[in-house]
Amino acid sequence: MFDVNLKDSKYHPKEKVIGIELGGKTKAYAFSELSRTRSPVKDVFNKVPIQIHFDHKTQMAIIRNSKNDELPSVVGFWFAWYAFHPTTKVFIAAQKQ
Repeated sequence: MFDVNLKDSKYHPKEKVIGIELGGKTKAYAFSELSRTRSPVKDVFNKVPIQIHFDHKTQMAIIRNSKNDELPSVVGFWFAWYAFHPTTKVFIAAQKQ
């Protein structure tokens, strides 16, 4: 529908991600990575402890802080997130053993 100048092949362009911005820095959590983990995923991003709650059945995600407050986030496609946030960090699920 529209062309984007910044592209990244790390994921399929229409891979769903949940992204967050904290203190001017951004991070994306691809649903394909979240689906390989147990929810909630605990992370520390930009010195802030967060939890990503991913529902495997409904394919929905939200991000909460250590007080269990929902943090502002965006769910969208990888190509769109990357187009607006080309310096984004990316969550990679640990390899299952």
